[in-house]
Parts: sequence; C-alpha cells; structure tokens
Amino acid sequence: MKNMLKLNFILLISFALAGNPDQPDTVTKEATAGFNFLKLETGIRAIGMAGAQVAAGQGVEAIPYNPASISSITRSDAYLSKASLYSVDINHHIIAFAQKVTPSDYIGGHLMFLDSGEMEETTTEDSDGTGGFFRLYDFALSITYARRMTDRLNLGVTMKYVRESYVNVAAGAQAIAIDIGSIFDTGLWGMILGMSVSNFGPELQYHGDALEIGKNEITDAPEQSVTKTWPLPLIFRMGIKTDIIGKDSYYIKDSIHKLTFALDGVDPVDNLLMGNIGLEYAWNQLVFVRTGYHINHDTAGLALGSGVKLNLSGIILNLDYAFVNYGDLNSTHQFGMNFKF
Repeated sequence: MKNMLKLNFILLISFALAGNPDQPDTVTKEATAGFNFLKLETGIRAIGMAGAQVAAGQGVEAIPYNPASISSITRSDAYLSKASLYSVDINHHIIAFAQKVTPSDYIGGHLMFLDSGEMEETTTEDSDGTGGFFRLYDFALSITYARRMTDRLNLGVTMKYVRESYVNVAAGAQAIAIDIGSIFDTGLWGMILGMSVSNFGPELQYHGDALEIGKNEITDAPEQSVTKTWPLPLIFRMGIKTDIIGKDSYYIKDSIHKLTFALDGVDPVDNLLMGNIGLEYAWNQLVFVRTGYHINHDTAGLALGSGVKLNLSGIILNLDYAFVNYGDLNSTHQFGMNFKF
C-alpha cells in the first residue's frame, strides 16, 4: 500500500510539471471546446492558492473543483463573491450554499454568472464596427450531493445546467453537464488525495434567429446557418494536500500555526497539461496568507491571497482577497465572503 501511494505521488508530480511528450510545444488544443467560462477559477481561497483545490478545497466555494469538498462542512455554508476580470468590464458573480443533512450526507447549490459588458459588433464587411453593440451572458446553475462513505473516503457528484446567450444578437446555446469527484485520506504522511472530472456532457450547438439565413424553397421555413458542434471543456484533475505544520500534521505539530501545501495536475480537453501549486498559512485559524503558482498556463502566473475569520454572534464570517497576475490580460483583484451558521 505504501509503495503504491509513493508511486501515485511520483506520477502526480510528473503529471503536474511535465508537458505532453506526444506534441510539440507549439501545438495545442486551444479553441476546440465551448463554454470556456466553466474553466474560470472561482472561490477566493482557491484563487489565492492558484486553483490548487481538488484535494485542498473546503466547503461550498470549492464545488467547481471537486463536488466532494462539501463533505468537510459541519454547519450551513454560504458563499458570495463579485469580481471584475482582466481590468475590463467583465463581471463575474458567484452565489453558493451547502448544508449537512445527515451525519454522512451533504447537499449544496452553486450559481455562477458572467456578464461580458458591452462589446462592439463587427462583421466581415464592417471589420471596424457596425455601430451596434452586444453583450454575452454566461450562466451555470448546479446542484451537488456528497456522501461520507467511510472515515477516509468522500464522494460527490454535481449536475449543472449551463447556458450562454447573446443580448441584441439572438443566438445562444445550452447543455447539461455532470462533475464527479472524490477525496481520500491515505493515512500516510498526512496526505489527502483528490480527483475529479468536470463538465462531462453532450456536445453543444448554437441556435437562434440571428443564425437563420434565407428560406427553404420547399417548406418556406427559414434555414439556419451551419453551426459547428462543440464539446464541453472536460477537465480531469488529480491532486494532493498535506499540512506541513498544524495540530494534525504528520511533520510538525503546532496548535497555533498551520501551513498547508497543495499540488494539482490539471488535464483539460482543449489544452496541454497544467499544474497548480498552492500554500496557505493560518495563524490560530483566524488570519490567513496564501500564495500559489500556475504551471504551463497560457496567461496566469503568480497568485497571492489573504483572509480573516470573524465570529459574529455565532455566525462565522470569512473575508477573503486574492490577486492573480494574468500576463497580457493584466492582473485581477477579487474579494469574497463565506458565512457559516
């Protein structure tokens, strides 16, 4: 058993840090999947740790990384965040809630909404703009169920409805997708192993009046322009988490200070292998400092974050902040609130 876990750890390191040996560095699978908003990092704690959350995620805000994460909650858990992305008028909103319903069963809901802001309409004839504007709305509503199978194994599944629509341009697409995930306490070296598959579902296709051209000579019905089907952005994640310092740490026991290390390997269907490394330091579980780094990511690099926990008459309020450098897309500053009651 120990040798097998050592092998899994070595494979995970290789998975996260290595590129795909079967493809040249200049060849990628970019722009081969739709609904790319589903790949956005969410949850301010997660963002501050560079998205290393498949094993380290805690509670409702980590649902997009691993639906089994809600099996860590002990009270009702609510989360809110709003962010402006990439220094432009792109607004990203998250609302989520989860609750423990039996000693071993958990249920949660997660809503993600993205508003692109107004964008100028261009065509092949008017590449400098038609004078018109449109905006893009992305929406994902999910329901998650998780179960504590044993004292070491937790499983979770999410079913979600996803939609993309264009305002002032009558077109859009929708789909149903499923996420599955697991969290396993190996019992060795304080190591937690997490795995998940996100956005499993059918191909999608855009429809709408704006895509209709001409009329069928026989039926006199409008013909729809040919629109390609696109796969959902399927993502496989595998990761580990361990407390280097902490009251339950295998390495350094300390009841005041806690240092958590997390490493994820991420394999999206439309890109090369990527990795996320994250650290979180907690003082007395009241003040938190986080950092992380994205490996082999197209734009994201260094991530930083912080947080504070407040006890407000029995309601636990976590206020979190995260900063990420997205290179050519500029940096983002994001804030979120988590309530436990």
